[in-house]
Order: sequence, then C-alpha cells, then structure tokens
Amino acid sequence: MLTQVPYWDVSSDTEVSQMVARGERLARPEGCSEAVWTVMQWCWALAKGRPSFQRLKTHLQDALSAAQAQEKVSQCVVCLDAPASHALLPCGHRCVCAGCAETMSTCPICRGGVQGSVRIFDS
Repeated sequence: MLTQVPYWDVSSDTEVSQMVARGERLARPEGCSEAVWTVMQWCWALAKGRPSFQRLKTHLQDALSAAQAQEKVSQCVVCLDAPASHALLPCGHRCVCAGCAETMSTCPICRGGVQGSVRIFDS
C-alpha cells in the first residue's frame, strides 16, 4: 500500500511509542538518497545525538551540490519547471532558471544575498 503517513499499519499511537522506545524506525523509503537517509537517521537519534540545524543545513547543501554535479541538467529549485541554467553571485550556486534568476534577492540554497546571476553553458 502506497501511503505518506508514517506507521500507517500500526493500530495506535501507544504502539508507535513503544516501537520507537525499542529503537525501531521506519524503513528507508524507495528512492531515498543516502544523504537524506543520513539526515533522517540523525533526526531520529536521542536528543543528545541529534545534529544542530547548522550541521543539517551544511549537510543538505553539500548533498544538493553533489547531486546537481552528478546530473547533466538539474531543475530550477524555485519553479521546478525549467533547467537550472543560472548561477547566483557571489555564492555560485547553479540552482535557478533564467526566469527565476531575475527575481532572486536571496539564494534559495545558502540564503546569502544575491548580487546578480550568470548563465552557465554546458559543454
């Protein structure tokens, strides 16, 4: 059964709490990248073992950059409709299409200020 509700097949919240207390966790979702799976596991750790938001941000930024580097053409992270053809300046994140590049004042990846953008041509 395809569903987006965690523990959909468990009958009560009490049973879920008992499972979690025993250390049981959800299975890795199909198609889940190693980077996202790592974040999920970190967040399920006991309070002392959980990462800071800064560590999560850095890890996810690195994962996104690595994923985009592996793909010939990545999608715009704003509209998700067009190829990411522009790198934002000064950070250099290639993450938006031409249309979205014109509207960016803050980079959607690093949240740094945007001073402009440049078109990146694939060779």
